[in-house]
Amino acid sequence: LKKQDKIIAATNILLKAKKLDPNNLHIWEFLALYKRFAGDSESAMQMIDKAVKLAEQQGNIAEEVVAKELYLKTIYYLNPPNLTPQLIQKSCKLYADAIHKIYTPKYNFDKLIKIFHKQKNKRLKIGLVGGDFKQHAVHFFIQDLIEFFNFKNINGSTHKSIEIYIYMTADDEDHITAEIRKSCRVYRKVDKLNYRQIADLIFADGIHILVDLANHTSYNRLPSFALKPAPIQCSWMGVPTTSGLNEVDYFFADEFCMPSQNNNTKFEFTEKIYRFPNI
Repeated sequence: LKKQDKIIAATNILLKAKKLDPNNLHIWEFLALYKRFAGDSESAMQMIDKAVKLAEQQGNIAEEVVAKELYLKTIYYLNPPNLTPQLIQKSCKLYADAIHKIYTPKYNFDKLIKIFHKQKNKRLKIGLVGGDFKQHAVHFFIQDLIEFFNFKNINGSTHKSIEIYIYMTADDEDHITAEIRKSCRVYRKVDKLNYRQIADLIFADGIHILVDLANHTSYNRLPSFALKPAPIQCSWMGVPTTSGLNEVDYFFADEFCMPSQNNNTKFEFTEKIYRFPNI
């Protein structure tokens, strides 16, 4: 029904299922999702609240992570009336706490750093993680960055100091994706890999700086960042709020996404704010 865009019919089926199995947190999660699609923020928030509580009561940590991530997506996409910086901050922390029950740093970078410093012509590997390497708003922010560090210069030689690695977390690709593939050093489609597999791949690639381009929006892989597969990790795009993860070192900002003089936008970031003059 959902695939046929029959959201109301799909919701009615779920409401019947809820009566038969009221403690099934998957039903509550899908109800919240469909209410979100319908733009009913109040009902969506109530239902995702129920899913979070059920996951906590049942001790299902994996589903607790899913439910708390869905909660964040719901408040960001629907902007409910009760949304405050304090609620966002609290929700991000609760999500990060749930992640850390399963995913914690596991890698050692001594060898990677030693090899880097021994190189005569040092090559910095920068990894970009997200699902928007296609016709999407995020692409318009990063297209010049990728092109500037194009793996192939006009004369055909490789860039001397920077290598861009891309980890695509979404299934759908388009003509823009094809152009990005040509420009970066390595393009990896990781939408079918789990969080640990993605982190292992990033570590094996020897990435020095890893950049998240989704934060708490769709196609994020924040649990992979919690495993800390790169020595320096940054957050950029998605939403201008904290990831909640201590493993993310920096948050990229400027005066547009985070005005320095606006007290209403100030709340605690786990990341150190790295300000650019103009992103």
